[in-house]
Amino acid sequence: MSGVIPLQVVINTADHFEIDWGARGYEAIVQNVMTLINTQIYEVAYDRLLGLPGKFLGRPLPEAIAIAAAEIYDVISSHEPRATVRDVEFTGVDDDGNLQFRVVIEI
Repeated sequence: MSGVIPLQVVINTADHFEIDWGARGYEAIVQNVMTLINTQIYEVAYDRLLGLPGKFLGRPLPEAIAIAAAEIYDVISSHEPRATVRDVEFTGVDDDGNLQFRVVIEI
């Protein structure tokens, strides 16, 4: 046992964030997670499979919430292994119709 206590971070998808090109340590991991959950698949030219697939688009709200939450778990576990998702909670829909989530990760 190393004695290192994991850090839990709460991320709200509704929060605006700016990229910190000099981010290090846990801040870089949190920024990576924010980028992953705010990026749609095919949006990144050099990595077309980076981001959320969007299988939830056009679905009834309860179904869309479940699919989007599962996609959040999947994209974080596959692209940022230093973060472990502890919880994904639907928090609402914004004025533009975007689903909003509260994501708790452990680093």
